[in-house]
Amino acid sequence: MKSQAGHFQFIQEAYRSLQKKRYQEALVLLENVLSARPDDPYPYFLISVVYLFSDKFDRAHGIMDRLKRVNPDYLPLVQLQAFLYLKSATSYESAMARYMELVEKYPADHKLNRALQSVRKISDFAQLQKHARLQDFVDIPQPSKPRLIKTVKSGIHTRLPGRGERRFKIRLPLLAGISAIVIVAALLTFFALRDTSPWQAIVSAGKNLNTDTVDKIYLGEPGYSLLNPVSREKPLEFYYSNHDVVTDFEKAKRLIKDGRYNEALLILNRLNNSNARFTVKEKFEFLIKFIVDMEDRVFENIPYNTLRSKLHLYRGFALNWEGKITNLKNTRSSQSFTLLIDYKNNDIFSGIADVYSATPYPDLANGDLVTLRGVFVNTMGDDQRLYVVAHDVKKNNK
Repeated sequence: MKSQAGHFQFIQEAYRSLQKKRYQEALVLLENVLSARPDDPYPYFLISVVYLFSDKFDRAHGIMDRLKRVNPDYLPLVQLQAFLYLKSATSYESAMARYMELVEKYPADHKLNRALQSVRKISDFAQLQKHARLQDFVDIPQPSKPRLIKTVKSGIHTRLPGRGERRFKIRLPLLAGISAIVIVAALLTFFALRDTSPWQAIVSAGKNLNTDTVDKIYLGEPGYSLLNPVSREKPLEFYYSNHDVVTDFEKAKRLIKDGRYNEALLILNRLNNSNARFTVKEKFEFLIKFIVDMEDRVFENIPYNTLRSKLHLYRGFALNWEGKITNLKNTRSSQSFTLLIDYKNNDIFSGIADVYSATPYPDLANGDLVTLRGVFVNTMGDDQRLYVVAHDVKKNNK
């Protein structure tokens, strides 16, 4: 089959074969699809999994290398690479460090967060390595179904990105004049919000970005809705107009230019957890990560209860906290501990945070009172415990 629908059928059948452990059958189906869909990461990912289950590790790694060139941030691939690292890690500490780095980079990914919790809780790392199953650490999503809308005689085909192929036919109304208006309006909206060339150039610049680049990021042309009219879940924050979204976004950009990163994050996190469209949310997320990756930050004294009251607004915040160290774990290249925030006598404290430091501090010990400067990355576990990446840890004078 040369049609896109035919390719999807191959992928769908391959997924079913994988579920039934008919690996050779799945390989035959997927190998027929790869060349026809060179820009779709899903078939590459699926065939990598099949090769691994078939003990064809060299081929799996070859396909994964190709997938990294197609989409290095494809989350199932990130999860799969982390799992393979876990299986081959020489120590508990190195596996912990790898998952902590990934959770910091992809804080919203539930699979990576759950994997990190599993590694943290394990008492026998060798047994975890031996018995860890790929499907427990890696999402193997089903291929998304193509949606076809039948037309009278003619239609417009457009391809949207996703795990599988989604094919649409936009039906042409009988009245040609109305049809032209609708189609032109739809295309203008799509390209205005997509902002492809300049936006992709900014993203591709990676670590070469600076605060001057912020001025080049805008949300779209005036007159097009930045808000999602329908949402399955109630957003944590709500905007009523494009004007309010643009006003907040421009204010956040000015704050970044002025070096007031924590203030900018309050606004960007509010926007990112709102009823804004995905096409603009990716720009909020981009700027949040841009701030988190910055070396020159001002660390502020944020009360634990203030942060706890609205966790979603404080992701990426540079914090300055005092507390007591417990559960200290040292490696040659990293360190982790639990901080009892605002610790007083008689075990009175404000809250708990799990802290990871890429720089070990050999003079630290359990029971030490310290000042921590770090970045709040995410929460972990059912109790929503805070996860903080340390930039500096100093012992307090007794």
